[in-house]
Amino acid sequence: MADDKLQVNTTKLDGTNYSYWSHGMKNFIMGKGMWNYVICITISTVESQETEADVAKWDKENAQILTWFHNSAQTTIGMKFSKYSTSKQVLDYLKTMCLESNLANQYELEMSICSASQKDKSIQEFYNEMTTYWDQLALMDPSDLQLLDSYTKHQEKQHLVQFLMALRDQFEPFRGAILHRSSLPSVDGAI
Repeated sequence: MADDKLQVNTTKLDGTNYSYWSHGMKNFIMGKGMWNYVICITISTVESQETEADVAKWDKENAQILTWFHNSAQTTIGMKFSKYSTSKQVLDYLKTMCLESNLANQYELEMSICSASQKDKSIQEFYNEMTTYWDQLALMDPSDLQLLDSYTKHQEKQHLVQFLMALRDQFEPFRGAILHRSSLPSVDGAI
């Protein structure tokens, strides 16, 4: 079996997909047991408390993560990483750079949802399209909001309304029956 040390998230960071890319990168790096390098461990911490072997290990694994960042970003973005020496610095830079443009991405996704229409698509095809938009928006939500049950329920209700609004007119009886229920189903349940 080939060494997977250089395999990385297959989604290339292009500046507009930071939320999706960062989710995949985090899972990839966590799977390698190295997420602490990205979020908190610095070389000064290692140098002050550890042996030469620990420092060498830190250097090696930090370089590995930097390589993963380079390999998973478009060249124009990856070139900017060379001024940073730690994976934490690169991630902090990316958060600053990409999250500033996240509002524009959120706007585009919200516009896509507002203008979405079932048209000639099957219910399942249209549901898959809407789910793609919702999932991308969810990646932009602060993680602490996703833990709140009331927020999750609100999102589910919002998704149901957005979905029902965009269905073809022939589904009006179905739409009315769903909206007048005392206990609203999730979109999955409505499908």
